[in-house]
Amino acid sequence: MEPIYHSWLGLPHIIGADPRNGEGACCLVMAKILLEDSGCPAPPIEHWVTLAEAGDWDPLRDAFYRHTEELPKPEPLALTLLENGEQGLGLGTVIPGQLLLVPLHRRGVSAIPLRALPADTTYHRVIPYV
Repeated sequence: MEPIYHSWLGLPHIIGADPRNGEGACCLVMAKILLEDSGCPAPPIEHWVTLAEAGDWDPLRDAFYRHTEELPKPEPLALTLLENGEQGLGLGTVIPGQLLLVPLHRRGVSAIPLRALPADTTYHRVIPYV
């Protein structure tokens, strides 16, 4: 059986979109689905989507770092915050040997090899919250 994210590859970027409906994908929603389906804690994505829709990048960046802790190396379902300059932020999720993301310079959800990422890429685990 193929992992759920295989059917998401190529879906266009739409902030807040649930990729399971096949219309588009949001990096934040993809991360939440993958984390929750694996029994891992997920950050408060709904609030993060609201920040992204408003272009409130600094509060979104702060929220990411407040709800995660840095890892020494990538591990399954780790998250990485992607800086996209004036276009804001993106969120990548580690899948086996790759990073699942919605790059702004390319059309649709993609998976890129972890070895292709810059050496200074940091990976984070969600801190469980109540």
